Amino acid sequence: MPNARRATAGAPAPGDPAPRGRIGLARGGRVANGRSARAHGGAGDRNGFRDLRLLDVHKSFGPSKVLHDVDLSIESGRTLSLLGPSGCGKTTLMRIVAGLEVADSGEIHVGDRLLAGNGVHVAPEARRIGLLGQERSLFPHLSVGGNVAYGLGRATDRVARVHEVLEMVDLAGFEKRMPDSLSGGQQQRVAIARALAPRPRMLLLDEPFQALDVHLRVELQIEIRALLGALGATAVIVTHDQDEAFIMGDEVAVMQDGRIRQRGTPTEVYSHPETPWVASFVGDANFVNGVGSGSTVATPLGRLSTCCSVSGEVAVLLRPAHIRLLEPSAEGADGSATGQVQAMRFFGHATECRVRFGDEVLLARSDRMPSVRVGDDVVLRYDGPPVVAYPASVMAGLRRNGKQWRGAPASPAR
Repeated sequence: MPNARRATAGAPAPGDPAPRGRIGLARGGRVANGRSARAHGGAGDRNGFRDLRLLDVHKSFGPSKVLHDVDLSIESGRTLSLLGPSGCGKTTLMRIVAGLEVADSGEIHVGDRLLAGNGVHVAPEARRIGLLGQERSLFPHLSVGGNVAYGLGRATDRVARVHEVLEMVDLAGFEKRMPDSLSGGQQQRVAIARALAPRPRMLLLDEPFQALDVHLRVELQIEIRALLGALGATAVIVTHDQDEAFIMGDEVAVMQDGRIRQRGTPTEVYSHPETPWVASFVGDANFVNGVGSGSTVATPLGRLSTCCSVSGEVAVLLRPAHIRLLEPSAEGADGSATGQVQAMRFFGHATECRVRFGDEVLLARSDRMPSVRVGDDVVLRYDGPPVVAYPASVMAGLRRNGKQWRGAPASPAR
């Protein structure tokens, strides 16, 4: 991932008021690791944010089943990244939570309030859920202040609230600016301020950074993550981008074909994916055949320790960053697993090599410039934590689902 840098596109034009207080900085206390302290009665309760519970939600459009048995819960003050490929049902699920779609069955609760289910359907405008869609949809004829105040009605504190939320997103003093005079990043901050203005009980952000360039996207991801933490906000980030999901979420729920396949912290989901499909979706994945016996598995790269007990024929997950390439003459290169470099790509922060290994191609990635070149013979060595192994029988399903199985089906060394 590129290094996050302050993007000039998000800075005020000459003559605009200087920002007062960086986005995401808590004004009532310290923020640790991007999240504010949330003891009972903490920031989440003070700001009105509530937990979310979805129970057995189903949805079909005609003959197409979009959501199956979806159960999901988010604690007050936490951010969940809902990660999945296009068409998996994640946007439909969020529209159901917001009240813009009606589920065929199931229940939706925010705090102790039933919003949908058992004959109840609370109107979207009465749910107190802030929704930021894929399009910012600012009203071009209204000023920044007018856009932010739109959802406040005739509230007596409209002016003060507009100023407060614009200060939160580092746009204090921009009330009279028009949307078309703002950069893309500034427009996105106005949209977030508008979602925050009515003091919602939770926030739904559907692909909120999709239209931004990569450097500004990374910057806003970090800053909005910090802001949600400082507010103690309950939030769901819908995305198909693994990096964004890991940056933004306290937890990640991976969705496939209308079902939640795995949920956990970013580290848990990446390091211990429950299925080969999840492993290949949340990051580049190599799979090599092996034979498991207890806490080890014999593979073409040698005998490897496993994270759990295994037995019989398995497919072993090897992340590209954990495969080292050595010259055959290098110290410690015993030649037991050899391949040939087929292609190389340089990203600045990393170098990626594709290595022909038997009948397959493995991906190796390093943050150092390797000494090998295209066409060189190399020795492959695994240099990582205990591996995750799956029964070999499930790999056929991965191929049928159209995912590439990068692996080495050669008979494992014993």
